[in-house]
Amino acid sequence: MREITRVELISPYANRLSPELQAVIDTNQIRVLVGMDYCVELGFDGEEQGKQVDFRPQLPLIMSW
Repeated sequence: MREITRVELISPYANRLSPELQAVIDTNQIRVLVGMDYCVELGFDGEEQGKQVDFRPQLPLIMSW
């Protein structure tokens, strides 16, 4: 894993964003999606290897590479 190529934040409140978070989203560096639970999804190296580790429920994190 050399480069982060995807960052997604999933939140039940993603439709109610602060102006500060909206400014970050507007840079096209991250995506924010509405979901039932909080979670961060990180993609590395274009996810070319097709592998994934899901750390839930201990940690709301999914990593793909």
